[in-house]
Amino acid sequence: MLLREILRRLGQRGGLTELHYSPATIHQLDEEGRARRRNDSGMPDFNMLSQLLRTVGAYVDQKGGRLFAVSRHGSKVTLQYQVTEGDLTIESHEAPSFYRFFSDMYLQRGTDRSPRSGS
Repeated sequence: MLLREILRRLGQRGGLTELHYSPATIHQLDEEGRARRRNDSGMPDFNMLSQLLRTVGAYVDQKGGRLFAVSRHGSKVTLQYQVTEGDLTIESHEAPSFYRFFSDMYLQRGTDRSPRSGS
């Protein structure tokens, strides 16, 4: 993988290093990252921790909250967040209950990235 090779070389040099990436390399790194985050259907894998955290963060953002803690025990996810200057809110959910929110979020991102007519 390109990113591993870059990190390996950086580790060999030590000290400060300045890196420059071409647009093609940035695109390649982006595609590699996206490929790792998707399952065979092309949709991100909800069961990955990164996707669950992204979904929980978006859920709290939608409520206008600031996330303080997330914990997961088995399939139960507990969130601690605060909305504006209010009290700390603690919610527990089964992880699968976030799946619809995750799906809607994924579909919205796909719509936001689609080419606009007339642009």
